[in-house]
Amino acid sequence: MPTVARVVVVLLLAASIQAGCGGDDDGGDGDAPALEGTEWTLVDGVDAPGDSVPTLTLEEGIASGFGGCNSFTGGYELDDDSITIGPLAATLMACEEDKSAAEAAYVPALEAADSWAIEDGELILSTDGEETLRFEAADVDDSSAAQVQQLEEEIDALREENAALEEQSAGFEQQVADLRQSLDDLQSEAEGGAAGAQEALDAARAQYEALADELGAKGQSLAQSRAELRRLRAESEAALAAAQNAASTAAERADAQQARAELAEACLAGVADVLRRFYASDDLADAIERTTEELEQVAADCEQPD
Repeated sequence: MPTVARVVVVLLLAASIQAGCGGDDDGGDGDAPALEGTEWTLVDGVDAPGDSVPTLTLEEGIASGFGGCNSFTGGYELDDDSITIGPLAATLMACEEDKSAAEAAYVPALEAADSWAIEDGELILSTDGEETLRFEAADVDDSSAAQVQQLEEEIDALREENAALEEQSAGFEQQVADLRQSLDDLQSEAEGGAAGAQEALDAARAQYEALADELGAKGQSLAQSRAELRRLRAESEAALAAAQNAASTAAERADAQQARAELAEACLAGVADVLRRFYASDDLADAIERTTEELEQVAADCEQPD
């Protein structure tokens, strides 16, 4: 909770307690305390330390009290024996663990209550028909004095916190002044250097334009070189293909000539064999007929392909 809001809560609680201390009980029959305008002290429902007993006061639509660690305030509504309390806002004091635990149980139980009753001078708050909190009328002077003392302590603490915040604020104001002066100095420097910056910008722009022209010329030359390179590559590839075809054709011719030479050699050997058998034969007529047939066969086998 912001500091200002906490101060408002504390002041409201202090005002409600002071009004309770000076007010008269305008309800009840003189024996039983009235629901509204009475300061109630918790006697059952939450385990709380003896020096931090929770309290509750209901008056003119304002519910206030002590939760066991912090003071609280909020609204409430009555409809016969039905009651609605809260939401409740509390200060943010740090307390011992048992006091904080008591408050953590007490405040939600108040906000959950949906009915009330006064029996034997005690206030009973219930939720869904089950009793959750029981109070007795407090000694107004003693309990109010204790709460006022605690509120005064909280106010003192808040005043110290406000003093520290004011010191911080003064420091922040000085920092802002220093920053404003720095900004003024920077603005003066910027205005003084504007002319030089413009000259530097113009020089940079001129250099950029010169580089752009140079790069454009080099780009055009590069495009021409790439076109010439593509042409030379195409011519080289065509020449290589022609050389490969010529080499393949020469190899085929060499193979064909080699085959013809081997065939001629075989034919000559065949003719020689036929003649040897002719000269070795005793029957000349039979040898002539046989030799003629063999020579025809050799001739047929030795025909050269086209």
